[in-house]
Amino acid sequence: MEDFSLVREAWLYRIRKELEPPANEFAPGDNYNTQERLVQWQMERLKETVDKVEAATTAEEVWIASTKGLGDLSSQRFLVENLLEAVKRGESLLNTVLDYEQAGLLTRPAGLQGIVANFRETTQSPFPSWRGAGRVLRGLLTKVVRVSVKVFELAVAALRELGPEVVASVTPGIGFAGPVPTFQVEFDLSISATLSRRLFEGMEAMAGSD
Repeated sequence: MEDFSLVREAWLYRIRKELEPPANEFAPGDNYNTQERLVQWQMERLKETVDKVEAATTAEEVWIASTKGLGDLSSQRFLVENLLEAVKRGESLLNTVLDYEQAGLLTRPAGLQGIVANFRETTQSPFPSWRGAGRVLRGLLTKVVRVSVKVFELAVAALRELGPEVVASVTPGIGFAGPVPTFQVEFDLSISATLSRRLFEGMEAMAGSD
C-alpha cells in the first residue's frame, strides 16, 4: 500500500495550489475597493480552512479535519452564492456586505472597518461596487468549489488508508446553473460499526474543542 504521508502531501500540494487569488480586474470606480477587499477576505477564509486540514497527520485525523473543513467550505460557498444573487439583482455589493455583517453572516473585510454601520452606497447608475462584481464573485465561487473537491478527495484517501473495512464510492463533479459553477458530489460509503464509532467520536471531540 502506498505510504499515506506521501498521498497526504500530494493532495495538500494540489489544495495549496488553489490558494492563489483569482486573476481579477476590479471596478475602477469602486471607491472603497469592495471587490478587492472581499477577495482578500475570502482567500484568507480558505487559507484558514486549509491550514486546519494540513495540521492533521494521521489518516484518522485527516478524515476528521477534512470533514470539518468541508462543512466550513460549504458555508463559504453559500455566502458567495448569495452575494452573487444580490449582484444579479442589481444590488450594491458594498451594501450587501455591510448588511450581511449586521446579520452575523460574515465579519467585515479589512479596509472596510471604518465605514459606519448605517452607511449606504447610493445609486450612481450602477452602484460603484456593482460593475464587474459578478465576474469577481464567480471567480471566488470557482475557487471554493475547486478547494472543496480536493479536500473531499483527501478525505476519501484518508478513509481508504484506514483499512479494507472501508468501501467508498465517490463521484465529485462540477455542474452549472446558468454561468455559475455548482459543486455536486455523490458519496456512497460503507464502513464497519467499530470504525464508524471511532471516527465520529473523534469528530465530536474536535467539535467540542472549538
